[in-house]
Amino acid sequence: MAIGLFQTPDALEQIDECGVKRVATRSLAATRRIECIPLERHVRTGHFRKPIIIQPGRIDRDRVVVSVSDAAEVLLRDWPKPTSERRLAAIRACLAVMRGEKPTRTARQAFIVAAKDAKILLSEQV
Repeated sequence: MAIGLFQTPDALEQIDECGVKRVATRSLAATRRIECIPLERHVRTGHFRKPIIIQPGRIDRDRVVVSVSDAAEVLLRDWPKPTSERRLAAIRACLAVMRGEKPTRTARQAFIVAAKDAKILLSEQV
């Protein structure tokens, strides 16, 4: 099942739920070539210099967030306030970093602000 489908003049790209990017291209001979490319080669997952410790659920379950991909996963799956504007801003910041448009510190700062807003921030190592 595709979670992302992108069409360019030369190719059709699809990203599936396992993070595999499939590229269908047309050569001059009108034949199709399919390549499977791991998504990690196309997405920046930037590691934070200092980890962020949060407690999104039970008291005995702390979570250490060490990268943009960790932060995005928490924001999408485990966030206690799903309608928060600061959560949405943090998601947008993570996407911008993964696309290579912003530095990693942008996503880290947005995540910290959202975690403070949701009252789940335990420790931010500065």
